[in-house]
Amino acid sequence: MTGATRQPRLFDVATIPVPRARGSRSSADGAAAAAPHAGRQALRLLRRLQYGDCTREELCDATGIPVPAACARLREMECPDRYAPALLGAEPLVAKAGLRPARSGVRVAVYQLTPAGRAAIAAGRIPRRRRRSP
Repeated sequence: MTGATRQPRLFDVATIPVPRARGSRSSADGAAAAAPHAGRQALRLLRRLQYGDCTREELCDATGIPVPAACARLREMECPDRYAPALLGAEPLVAKAGLRPARSGVRVAVYQLTPAGRAAIAAGRIPRRRRRSP
């Protein structure tokens, strides 16, 4: 089937900008390496949260996403205004719903979907900020 275009699947998310520290070469390299995966990881986390509230630990176990990546995606989805050039629109997709004990016994944050997160799941894509016209 040469010349035929493949239908995009739900998790075929375009490369998105990932936050990085200015002036740090290693941060820029890490952000560039994470960019192709960030959209898919965010959708996987959102899809898991649609079945109930979870801690980061539970989300990592359920999705197979590494802890550092899950922490970054959750933070970006929780505080979109802090990461203006990042993957999100203006509304948070997740919110902290309280605390509960983790396996270690320490009380950790529990995440839940927001209405904007439910809309992102229904659309099958992560909302992106509109580019400002010059």
